[in-house]
Amino acid sequence: MKSHRAIIALRLISGLVVMLGLIGTIDGIINYKTIPLFAFNVPTFVVAFSVFYMGLRYWRRIPELEKKVEGSAGFSWKNFPLVKGN
Repeated sequence: MKSHRAIIALRLISGLVVMLGLIGTIDGIINYKTIPLFAFNVPTFVVAFSVFYMGLRYWRRIPELEKKVEGSAGFSWKNFPLVKGN
């Protein structure tokens, strides 16, 4: 039951990120604002579109995560292997 709530929360957050990215992209195109980034002025629609893309990307990966969560036996530290240095 907790995993079901977590999946719903992930969907809501991802949906919010997608909507904010889309709104920011449209606003950036219409009003053509810029954001100072290091030594450049980057158009806001470029930044907002990247937020929109990331939201869509994670929205599409949630069903895959849901299958993994439902198929697992629960939390285990074995799912987080430690990588030893060279």
